[in-house]
Amino acid sequence: MQIYILSGQIQRGKTTYLLNYSKEHPNCSGILSPVIAGRRYFYAIASKEKFKMEADSNEINTLEIGKYKFSKTAFDWAIEQLHEAMKRAPELLIIDEIGPLELKDQGFSEVLKRLLEPSANIKNLLLVVRESAVEQVIAHFQINSAQLKFWDWNPYIKV
Repeated sequence: MQIYILSGQIQRGKTTYLLNYSKEHPNCSGILSPVIAGRRYFYAIASKEKFKMEADSNEINTLEIGKYKFSKTAFDWAIEQLHEAMKRAPELLIIDEIGPLELKDQGFSEVLKRLLEPSANIKNLLLVVRESAVEQVIAHFQINSAQLKFWDWNPYIKV
């Protein structure tokens, strides 16, 4: 398996880049995290479905990191989408993004650990990681440097 990391600063167009990339490359699948009308969503590349990521004020089952409160139900939905994508064995599987939640073994942590196992039968895995967390993510998930490449992208050029 080849593991790619696409990194960049916050709000620099990583998700938009991958949304455009996925439209041009039909054999990729996974989860993107776009901001739509000021709200964060999960977007399943294969089905083109979206699910609101942020927790509602009355939601009880949440994941919290700093000032952010995410819906556990939304993460469960996104993880199920990743499991479905794994069954289809796409050329490229994308997870946007791996960050502070996963470093606390929450969010996409368990599904990522499963994807990193040799038995996962994934050809290429692309992880979106903020610049400030790249080294921590590599160490925390014990990503083999022989399998790792950094995805070359330019936030100022559209796909």
